[in-house]
Amino acid sequence: MAEIGYDLLGAGFEDRVHPPAKVAVTLDLLTAAGIPAQEVLRGTGIAVDDLASPSTRISLSQLMSCYGNAMRLSHDPLLAFRIGSKIHISAYGMYGYAMLCSTNTRRTMEFAARYHLLATPATSISFAERDGTALWTIEPVPHPRLDPPLYAFVAELQMGIHLSLHRDIIGEQFTPATSALPAPRRRDPQRSRQRWGAWCATASRRIPWPMMQAGWTCRRRWATGRPMPP
Repeated sequence: MAEIGYDLLGAGFEDRVHPPAKVAVTLDLLTAAGIPAQEVLRGTGIAVDDLASPSTRISLSQLMSCYGNAMRLSHDPLLAFRIGSKIHISAYGMYGYAMLCSTNTRRTMEFAARYHLLATPATSISFAERDGTALWTIEPVPHPRLDPPLYAFVAELQMGIHLSLHRDIIGEQFTPATSALPAPRRRDPQRSRQRWGAWCATASRRIPWPMMQAGWTCRRRWATGRPMPP
């Protein structure tokens, strides 16, 4: 199968065209930890009340600013993954509904990759099948403020989203076969595996940023054209 990806043509980093769901989830997690909402949203141009309005739209630059604040304010090394894991398919509106209505898992994955632009994308994603294995590749968008720590944060957050959405679609039993992460910010590979599961590995530190990629492989049974579980 040919690899499927997407790009950001048609939407600039400053264009306010995306729903604020990812900002809202980030805010909820950090305020639950006792961090003031105004600190989470500092410098983003987003007010707390904006997040309750269905008409609110944000830009990718505003999202990146929120993620930068989250990194600065929290000492949780798994914060990015926790944020991603809290984002479910119901947050994606018609895009999410279309994924749920797909007739089989392969088509769902192809559709998700093709129309990822609808999901406030801080990363590009691509999906392919090789040698009986489904492969996802996640690459943070080349935003001007992206540095190595934010690159790793965004990649890990997207991996959390991927796991959450796969479980929404396929079932809670879904587990990736293997995964590779960008070089860690504050943890070593052994602790990563202990916290994230045996399927998680860490990319070589010798891979220079921004050539690092986060990716994972999914066992064949989750990527074939068989109908999805009811």
